[in-house]
Amino acid sequence: MNNEKLSAIFNEYFVIITAFIRKKGVEPDTAEDLAQMVFMKFANQDAQDDEVRPFLFRIASTLYIDWLRARKRNKEFCCGIKLTDDPEMWNDNGGYTYHSVTQRHKRECLSKENLEEVQLIMSRFLNNQEREALELYANGWGYANIAKETSVAIYTIKNRIYSGRKKIQEKLLQTAS
Repeated sequence: MNNEKLSAIFNEYFVIITAFIRKKGVEPDTAEDLAQMVFMKFANQDAQDDEVRPFLFRIASTLYIDWLRARKRNKEFCCGIKLTDDPEMWNDNGGYTYHSVTQRHKRECLSKENLEEVQLIMSRFLNNQEREALELYANGWGYANIAKETSVAIYTIKNRIYSGRKKIQEKLLQTAS
């Protein structure tokens, strides 16, 4: 697709695609970023003139779902423990609200002190492979992407994340008692 045609499509549909993403409850800046990604993906595809609109909306829907999944993985991690010190992620009580995998549907709060304890447990008790897989997973990477990045089978990645979570959970239970 030539640049003039792509520019015309961008000018015609950018606001529409951004509004479509915004209606799903996405912040304006993030919606614009996702809309730009839609057009970057679109530029690399071959679409017929009569397929442009549905094709753009299909890409937008797929990117939105991917964004939601990455956001969810970034919030829910490692027995419900988020490995971040990003101040925007902390709630008003000085803790990070998370959803526990082991205690489904129960909201918990992880304090900054506990976060430091988790990071210490990771550095002391997890091997490098487990730590790397857990850190990538916490940053929103999926199993397949982690496997591709580390050149390891996807089942090995799942196993490393599972065993790393278990070790952290066991150490946290030991220190709590």
